[in-house]
Amino acid sequence: METNVLNHVEQYPNGEWEYLQQELLIWKDKYERLYDSHKKLQKVNQGLEDKLLKLVDKFETEKNALTRDVADLTTRLVEARLSINDLEEQNDQYRNDCNIAIQLLQCKPSNFISQKLSSFPSDLQDKVKLHFNHRPQRDLHNSRSSPELRTIRVPIPTFPPTAMVYSVNNVPRALDNEADDSQNLPDYVSAAIMAKVLEERTKERSGRQDHCKVCWYRRHSMDHKDKATQTYWPPTNLDTHST
Repeated sequence: METNVLNHVEQYPNGEWEYLQQELLIWKDKYERLYDSHKKLQKVNQGLEDKLLKLVDKFETEKNALTRDVADLTTRLVEARLSINDLEEQNDQYRNDCNIAIQLLQCKPSNFISQKLSSFPSDLQDKVKLHFNHRPQRDLHNSRSSPELRTIRVPIPTFPPTAMVYSVNNVPRALDNEADDSQNLPDYVSAAIMAKVLEERTKERSGRQDHCKVCWYRRHSMDHKDKATQTYWPPTNLDTHST
């Protein structure tokens, strides 16, 4: 009993009440410091939360704007695709009409009126001149051997046009250079020659389109090459004539 009293006196030299007062002050100081830190941290968190909410609102606004833009662009893309389909369909119809017209010209060229060379576009004029310059010399010789003016009349059909009258001007028997050949080109071009010229131009366009398609596929096959499998896209056996 006396030992416990001595130990208590040594532990609390100023008394137990004084010791508890000092402990209370120490813990109160710790609490105040923790409370101040908590308030500062709360302010920082509030600022970060405000910034985060602003960023969320900003990105939400941008998201809505992008969604509207995507919807608008999708609508335009669909409309453009529909327009392309309509134009492709019209192009096919016009191509078929031109092919039918060329076939009709090749079947009965005498039923169609000859057109004046100067009325054609410049590219067609060049094609016609090139066609006349590459005609066999025998045809040129036969045309030069008849200097008189010839008139050809065609019987009047009910449809298409009624008649065709054209004249072949006198040509000299000997020409010195290509300038003389160009001067002796006929003023009017028959439907048969125009059919051949249009057919040649169609073949040239088809060849250029096929060449462009092959170049495009080769370029994109190199871009889409897989380094792991070394495969190419699209396959090499391409159907270049497909539209």
